[in-house]
Amino acid sequence: MSKLKTSKEAKEYIKGLRELLEERGLNDSLDELALQLIEVAYHKYIEATKVLLEEGSTYTYTNGNGETIYRDRPEVKQAKDSHIQLVKLLQEFGLSPSSRKRVKDAVKQVEEKDPLHQLLGTREVR
Repeated sequence: MSKLKTSKEAKEYIKGLRELLEERGLNDSLDELALQLIEVAYHKYIEATKVLLEEGSTYTYTNGNGETIYRDRPEVKQAKDSHIQLVKLLQEFGLSPSSRKRVKDAVKQVEEKDPLHQLLGTREVR
């Protein structure tokens, strides 16, 4: 379990992600930093989203002229930035829908050119 001070949800997510990578034979100690970055990005996304759900996405203030001004809460940008970082990191592990398709297509192209694979037959790509 990670020693980072992140939310329970982020710790559970990264635990499941590690198990998934282990099942796929993709676990590598060199990936630990990337997994920690995923955990932190997911934690930041969760925390910002909680605030937005409770407080709304905007706040108001009255300026010196007495006008009411509406502004996005800082958590809007935090959630957006964390989401973008999270998606990019997950793509690196082939864990987004589009990156999974690219991985499957690349494996299929290699298999089509591989004489041993042609001799032994096809197998399903997961």
